[in-house]
Amino acid sequence: MDIDSIIAKEMEIAERIFGTRQDPDQIPINRKSLRKLMTLSPEAIQHKLDERGEPIAWVVVVPTTKELMEEFLQGRLTERQLFDRTEPRNEYDALYFSSAITVPEHRRRGIAIELFQRAVERIPHPSDVAIFAWPTTDDGRAMAKALAGRFGIEVRLRQTP
Repeated sequence: MDIDSIIAKEMEIAERIFGTRQDPDQIPINRKSLRKLMTLSPEAIQHKLDERGEPIAWVVVVPTTKELMEEFLQGRLTERQLFDRTEPRNEYDALYFSSAITVPEHRRRGIAIELFQRAVERIPHPSDVAIFAWPTTDDGRAMAKALAGRFGIEVRLRQTP
């Protein structure tokens, strides 16, 4: 399976889970947003394939700025506005852990954590980078805590009302 087919399959699954077509506040899952994400960093999406080349897990990290992060965490920006206002840079001082998807039979194996770590290692950032997320499930909150331990820094969280 080629990379375009893999990403198309991931986008289809992600849209079924997140339903961004029905929610204007989320980052849309489409080719236009994918192109923008790739201009921000070609390392923003990390995925793992099974032995047949099928995607079993992937994560999306939006590299951005601390200023936009603060507005987002305080609820003054939607996720889509955060994404839309982020411009390409040589280095990003904030990384938004936007989403993680693992197919059910491969969950709880640490795959998503490894993929987030790979993205952080590959996206250019200063040593004092800020990491933030908006977990909406218990699994998401547990992952944020595990990631904080892995990176040895606070993963700042936006609270769901």
